Amino acid sequence: MVPKHTVKQLNAAPFDVPEKTGQVPKQHARLVNHPAGMRPAQAAQYLGISRWKLYQLIAEDPDFPRPIRFSLRCVIFPKTVLDSYLVVKQAQEAEL
Repeated sequence: MVPKHTVKQLNAAPFDVPEKTGQVPKQHARLVNHPAGMRPAQAAQYLGISRWKLYQLIAEDPDFPRPIRFSLRCVIFPKTVLDSYLVVKQAQEAEL
């Protein structure tokens, strides 16, 4: 009788662990790749700021859009709201 598993399967990890290569767990993939919303790291990159600065803006700038919370550890920023925030900030800068 031939075993159904291969050597590769025997050496594989018992569960999938995403490495630090930007892989996203499957349960969050649809949120991360959603065109209407961005996770905090993506929102910070989109705005051209660090994640630390993003959280600082959330805490200190009353005009900065608040994230939508799906669970304790899962939030997204709607892209349209970030775009409108940038338009308002650019208009304020132009007035100065």
